[in-house]
Amino acid sequence: SPKGDSDKRTAADAYMVFVKDFPKANKADVAVNIAAVYYYELKDTKKTMTSRHYLIENFPKSSKYTENVAELGFAYETIAQFDEAASWYEKLFSHDKDYKASKDALHRAAIFRESLGEYDQAIKNKKDYQNAYPDDERNIGLQMDIANILEKKGDKVAARKAFYEYF
Repeated sequence: SPKGDSDKRTAADAYMVFVKDFPKANKADVAVNIAAVYYYELKDTKKTMTSRHYLIENFPKSSKYTENVAELGFAYETIAQFDEAASWYEKLFSHDKDYKASKDALHRAAIFRESLGEYDQAIKNKKDYQNAYPDDERNIGLQMDIANILEKKGDKVAARKAFYEYF
């Protein structure tokens, strides 16, 4: 593996050129993933994200697909694009709810959606969370959270019903 930063950049760029020239090559998806990791280590956010998008769009059957969906969500969160982060986190959950990062991703997506005023999606995420992870400790206050979101949304009847379900 390349030692210096310039070697890493050269290698990452070469992997991407190779894959674009030979997209059907054996392990092309792995080459893109390695490029993404090198760009990440070089703190080149734009190229990291571009290579992760490339992998997801071109290699949906890759063993690195799920990991890259998760990493893209995290990358968008890191640059404070919370709507995009939430979308990628929701995609991760719908793709593989048992992936190691899916539970936290869906939880974060619900928080982002509520903060963005996207109340219906926030509620859907919270309900999906309850259904997917019924034994998780975060569920303790989730019904109350849903009631509060419904109240913020201005749906007093549904909010009252949700409060009663909580107690």
